[in-house]
Amino acid sequence: MWWFVSNTKKFRRNEKIKIMKMLRALNYIYSLRQLESILDIPYQNLWKYIHMLTIPSDEVVIDIISKLSEGKLIEKTINDMAKVYRDKIHDLASDIGFLSLYIFKIEDILRDVGADIVLPISENSIPFATILAWELGLKMCLPIFESKVGETKVKVIWYISNTEREVKLFITPSTCLEKTNTILVTITLDDVDKLKAVLHILKQSDSEVKAIVTIYITKECLDYIKNSLPQTLVTYIVVV
Repeated sequence: MWWFVSNTKKFRRNEKIKIMKMLRALNYIYSLRQLESILDIPYQNLWKYIHMLTIPSDEVVIDIISKLSEGKLIEKTINDMAKVYRDKIHDLASDIGFLSLYIFKIEDILRDVGADIVLPISENSIPFATILAWELGLKMCLPIFESKVGETKVKVIWYISNTEREVKLFITPSTCLEKTNTILVTITLDDVDKLKAVLHILKQSDSEVKAIVTIYITKECLDYIKNSLPQTLVTYIVVV
């Protein structure tokens, strides 16, 4: 990313668009008046940037980056909200502003992993995975989160979840994971047995996990990934 810049930097159009999208994500969380106070930019101008009606000048972009960097607003907001939402997973999974802001923070490193598909591995992570796939320009493989699959050709794996203390299954369409470079996405990664089951399906499909993106992760899952998938990028906010 290009957070630390000189006062003479010239920004490409796509870099400015990224800043405008970041302002939109922040506006889900902060009012225009609050952002005006934080960034020292009139709220009328911020409204135009957020709605893509006006593109900010290089000087304005530099000023926005400088103020966000000095106050570490994005990092602080993400960390604070992750703590607030710890026991409200459904609310977090529905918070487009929070999810967009987190993706804004990690998308640059994810672009470098060479992935071509995003796979949400829990039902409540579908919005999260959808935003990520859209921002990275990747396809998405949507698992089937119910046992009734109709005529769809699928791959199924049963596993014993010691976390939930029951037999579970994970189902994916048989065609969308063939020989892919995959990003796994979930809100909470706390079931190592489920993780092993998903990795087994991917291995059967001759697919490789390039990254795992989550918000909350247990130490058990984190240790398993580090030992079994040492080359895989893992992004998370809180170890629970």
